Amino acid sequence: MFSVPHPFMSSYNGENFGFVHHESSNYFALRDKLLEGHISTLDGERLRVGMYCKTFEDYISTARKYGFEIVQMEEARVKPDQLNDNPAFFESVNGIPLHLVAKLRKPVSQLENNTNVAESANTLNTLP
Repeated sequence: MFSVPHPFMSSYNGENFGFVHHESSNYFALRDKLLEGHISTLDGERLRVGMYCKTFEDYISTARKYGFEIVQMEEARVKPDQLNDNPAFFESVNGIPLHLVAKLRKPVSQLENNTNVAESANTLNTLP
């Protein structure tokens, strides 16, 4: 599983979480642009962060290009228990997708199925 900032966050600017508005609000024009922003910790410390905007198409085509199967994809969000525990902190991002979380799998090729497992490039035997 991996998690990346969600492109929708590029247009959001709140007290605890936000990204500086880019000169373009066009979703596709934001592709590969560095967006600077901030997140706050629960104790109030404000941290500078950055993200490169990618589209769903970018993630899907890159996964396929390198031979991965997409097992699962979901948009991470504030959970009800988090909102109940700290509404002042999480209310500003309630209902907004925060990250895209993907679980990918690299299938074992037919060639690897026919070779000795100890000789496979996917085994720990290849590590120094």
